[in-house]
Parts: sequence; C-alpha cells; structure tokens
Amino acid sequence: NFIEEIPFPQKLIKNKIDAVEFDSSNGKIILISFDIKNLSKNQIFSFYRNFFKEKKWKKDENKNFWEIRNERFKKKIFKIENFENNIFTIKIIVENF
Repeated sequence: NFIEEIPFPQKLIKNKIDAVEFDSSNGKIILISFDIKNLSKNQIFSFYRNFFKEKKWKKDENKNFWEIRNERFKKKIFKIENFENNIFTIKIIVENF
C-alpha cells in the first residue's frame, strides 16, 4: 500500500525497466529503475520536490531523499539512488518492524 501513496510521472511508468522488493533489517526495501529518455533530471526532481513538500515530508538538504514518520510506520524514506545512462533509480524504505 505504501508505494501506491507515491505518484510516478506517467512517462516513468511507461518506461519501468526493473523492480526489486525485499525485506531487510531496515524494513521493506523497494528498488525501481526507469528509462528516462523522455524526461529531464530537472523535471523529475521538480515533480518529487513539489509532491513531498505538499505532503510535508522532510528533505535531507545534502542528499536526494525525503522521509516522514507516522503512527503506522516508524519511518518511510524515498531516495533517488541513480541518474546515469538515462536510467533513473529510486529506493523506497518502509521501516515497520
């Protein structure tokens, strides 16, 4: 359910190339990669910056990740992992145990 709360630009959804989900000592981790030939890095950052600001997620000023804490989960993290060779990779961590 958590991933459904985070929107993805329509162009990214059409170009999803890889997704991995697993449990770790930090919680559930989801890695998703997209081909970004049709979107710029600035468009993607702007999209997420606006979304997370509206939802009141805290942004780490030195890194490309946002986090929120609430009653249901200890912490949720959305992190931009990679922007290389037209591939955009994000990591989503849900700490719930």
